[in-house]
Amino acid sequence: LSVRVAVVGEHAQRNADESSCGAGLGLALVRQIVGHHGGSVIAATVSGRLPNPLDLPGRQSMKVNYELLANGLHIERVFILGWNLWPPEARLPARSIRQWIEDQHFRGIEVRLVRENDLVGEPGLLRDFGIYGDRATGAQETDADSRTVQFVLCFDQASIRLAQDRWERLMLYARPFGELLDHGLSIV
Repeated sequence: LSVRVAVVGEHAQRNADESSCGAGLGLALVRQIVGHHGGSVIAATVSGRLPNPLDLPGRQSMKVNYELLANGLHIERVFILGWNLWPPEARLPARSIRQWIEDQHFRGIEVRLVRENDLVGEPGLLRDFGIYGDRATGAQETDADSRTVQFVLCFDQASIRLAQDRWERLMLYARPFGELLDHGLSIV
């Protein structure tokens, strides 16, 4: 049995509340899927589609993540950063994004970073996706302004296995943010 749920965002409703905007509805579904079950929530984010942490969907996303952490769930996140956010000569990402990453790291989200350029041979890894324990996967499509256009949840085992395989490949390139931060601070 394959079940897919698509949530389509409304560009005109940037200031809408959680129950009526596409990203918020997707977050509400994720909260329902994992909110009452143990396990982990795994999410990957692509640089060109990083949510704006100050806009409503960005704040809602982080609120849900922190609620899930408070309920004992383990969250891992990989940021795939382009050269504009993590230049090759820099040990740490640009200040414009670093504070948001640090906030998540220090609040308990397991954060890893990948340079987008390191994934040139792995174009299938350059996507926004989530793995919600062993229950579901999610894929998010955004527009040029990082607003959610569509969020698709899949509950079938084939989709879950595919996402887990993708995650394992991504881990080959990902570097723990804490190690980068410790190393970056020790040389300052």
